[in-house]
Amino acid sequence: MKKLFLLLIAVLMVSLSACHKDPSITITPNPVNAEAAGETLQFQVLSTYAWTANPGDGSPITVQPSSGLGDATISVIVPENPQSTPTTYKITFTSTDDKTIATETLEIVQLPSASSITAALSGEMNITGESCSFKTIVTATEDWTATSDIEGDVISPNSGTYGQTEVTVTFAMNKTNEEIPHILSFRSNNPDGAYD
Repeated sequence: MKKLFLLLIAVLMVSLSACHKDPSITITPNPVNAEAAGETLQFQVLSTYAWTANPGDGSPITVQPSSGLGDATISVIVPENPQSTPTTYKITFTSTDDKTIATETLEIVQLPSASSITAALSGEMNITGESCSFKTIVTATEDWTATSDIEGDVISPNSGTYGQTEVTVTFAMNKTNEEIPHILSFRSNNPDGAYD
């Protein structure tokens, strides 16, 4: 009887250990963009155990609530970005069962306060008897469209979004003996936005 009792305890211990789940945590959506003016964003926390959120020392963002048990909906308050460059915030979420730790990093990229579009030459110009082409890197804080004042010039792609885009420009063949200036315009799709 004593052996049977010990055997039952051993089976019970094995069963309990087999049912144990390791900590896991997921934040959705992730990553996300935030408006320059600031905004309150909503996220879903999926966690098997208690969790905490740490935006880092001195971070201006606020997480509400900053801790919980299991799944939850949280709000992240992002203040206005006064800078002319994007700001990246990273919030570390930790879930633990006192033995094992699981982490997830939420990344929020906030747009700059002022829109900007710049185009910089990338590499050498490729000049042949038929055409002249070159590559440029367009860096923009919002959606943009590119045009040329010369019919026949090809800009590919001729539009883009936030971030960096490599653009190939091919000038139309000059059939005259005179120099022809080409004016390329990279304009924001926002009527109040920037252009280069």
